[in-house]
Amino acid sequence: MQETLTLMTGPPQTSFSVILMWGGKGLQIGQYASVAADINAGENSHLLIGYNRGNESWENTRKCTVNDNSGVTNCSQPTLSDKELANLPYSTLTGDIHLDKNAALTLGKALYTGAVKAATDSTFSMASNSKWVMSSGSTTGTLKMAPGASIVLSDSTQNNVLNVMGDLEGEGEFELNTRLAEKSGDSIVVHGLASGSYTLKVKDNGGDPVQDGRMQALMSFNNPQQDFSLVNVALAGGYADIGTYRYRLTRQENGIRISFRRIRISFRRIRISFRRIRISFRRIRISFRRIRISFRRIRISFRRIRISFRRIRISFRRIRISFRRIRIGLRRIRIRFGRL
Repeated sequence: MQETLTLMTGPPQTSFSVILMWGGKGLQIGQYASVAADINAGENSHLLIGYNRGNESWENTRKCTVNDNSGVTNCSQPTLSDKELANLPYSTLTGDIHLDKNAALTLGKALYTGAVKAATDSTFSMASNSKWVMSSGSTTGTLKMAPGASIVLSDSTQNNVLNVMGDLEGEGEFELNTRLAEKSGDSIVVHGLASGSYTLKVKDNGGDPVQDGRMQALMSFNNPQQDFSLVNVALAGGYADIGTYRYRLTRQENGIRISFRRIRISFRRIRISFRRIRISFRRIRISFRRIRISFRRIRISFRRIRISFRRIRISFRRIRISFRRIRIGLRRIRIRFGRL
């Protein structure tokens, strides 16, 4: 049976220099906890940060109480309602995490700030209300994201690369900072197989990009066995407005890269041409009943009008026009044709 240490703290933040987890051991940073420490998780160990409900026993957050009189500690694994979970504050962890072979990290309702260095066969799971802010470039093994999970690759002062050495699974959001004018920015590189749907939220911190035809790579898939029908990547809102241009995602190099492509809208020298117009009236019936048309003091002037009909074909077939009880009164009509 694996041993798990549950760390329950409250404000202010509790600080450690380094927390060492030996192989096969577990550590939970529970509800309301705020911790600053680097954590080294040994082989087959497991680390849980914030409230979470999972499939394995160690993935369920424990709540422990100590009897002041007897000194006995009692722990339970409570299940919060959606309302209780929404009102629950985020647990926080600040520091770098190292995951050894087969180690597992689960981020529940927590805000984690730091860098991850993980073995390829380790696992990093993020719950739907978790957020990871990378302090520097990071490497994970398999990365699993639940809908609503978010990873912020950097602030505006540096470029960070997230290398996913294992598989990328689930559905989540990546926030990236770019400087297109300098052809630099954050990026994600998946070395394993990717599946699921992901949203890229891009913020540019430079000036207007130089329009030299080059594109900024945001996400790369390096596995030659990648099936791109299993992964969907989209920009938040469908596009990004940077400088005076609007950008959308496009795929390059046989679908290996997701990059920006500039959209240009131009209206120049619009020509409208009507050629070989055919008008066909078939089985049309027009009936005028009890219509009175009166023209009084109408002057019609045609000056310098040129009408050109080229290759126009008009076909009237089976047209029936019926005039019944039509009275047309024409009074004082003057029609002047001048310089037609």
